[in-house]
Amino acid sequence: MDGQQIYRRILTPLARRVPTMKAKDMQKWREEHGHSQASLAAALEISSRQIMRYEMGEQVIPKAIELAMRSVPDRKGGGRWPGK
Repeated sequence: MDGQQIYRRILTPLARRVPTMKAKDMQKWREEHGHSQASLAAALEISSRQIMRYEMGEQVIPKAIELAMRSVPDRKGGGRWPGK
């Protein structure tokens, strides 16, 4: 079994079982922490278009992005991580 087959047969089904951040939670977090889509995208080193896709629910927010958001500093203070 090659790497692609392992990914498709094992990792993809497992990833579907891991709860991920919802689109509305990402937008709420971003707004509470004073970030625009562009500033959050810059902090995560992804495109602002990708942030928009996540917030509109067009794509599932990867667990890696959700975890990376924990290290993004507040721009206005306050706000709370939605998972806590």
